[in-house]
Amino acid sequence: MTEAYSRFGAATELARCAGPAVAGVVLAAVGGYWALWIDAATFLLTALVALALPRGEKPVVERGFLRMQAEGFRSFRRIKGVPRLTLVLSVYNLGAGAVPTVILVLAAGTWGWSSGWVGVVLATGAAGSALGSWLGGRVWADAPSERRIGLWFAVCAVACVALLAPWEAVVVLGFCALMAGEGGMNVTTSEYRFRAIPEKVSGRVNAVMRAFILGGAALSSCSSAGR
Repeated sequence: MTEAYSRFGAATELARCAGPAVAGVVLAAVGGYWALWIDAATFLLTALVALALPRGEKPVVERGFLRMQAEGFRSFRRIKGVPRLTLVLSVYNLGAGAVPTVILVLAAGTWGWSSGWVGVVLATGAAGSALGSWLGGRVWADAPSERRIGLWFAVCAVACVALLAPWEAVVVLGFCALMAGEGGMNVTTSEYRFRAIPEKVSGRVNAVMRAFILGGAALSSCSSAGR
């Protein structure tokens, strides 16, 4: 299971690597107006691909939506370790959720980098996340999940210190290291959740967890915008 999460995370992040770089090249080549039209066309293409996918079996809904959410929250509170993990991930997202956006604004505004170079930096961060996902299934593979999660949080903490440096190169390296730590953390926490949460309530409990975790990322973006 760890290997599966590792490969999936690495493949997903590698697919994202080209995006920022291509976006920077497109902006530099055709300008913002046509770049937005090209972006809209990609959403249309995605919609057409989605319509072409084979239809699966419609799930049977046995309970009302609100009742299922209430049951999910009760299960969430009862499962040992899951509330604590959710709190830690929410706090992490509160602090680091807006870092890619801050790097974009910093590089394009304060540093005066071109859109192409900014795209390269973001793509490098995605590559770092892919590397972290790949390493997440291999570093300390025999250690308990809790220790491996702690290892990747430590990587993120060290990387955040580098973000405070006054040198552009060190900040970029810190950003890439932070993305690598996040990739490894995603693999190890996904594995932990898979083992800790019973399959019967997995969907509902994970929905509760995502509400708190993604809420932390949203608050991070709002706080960054406010500053």
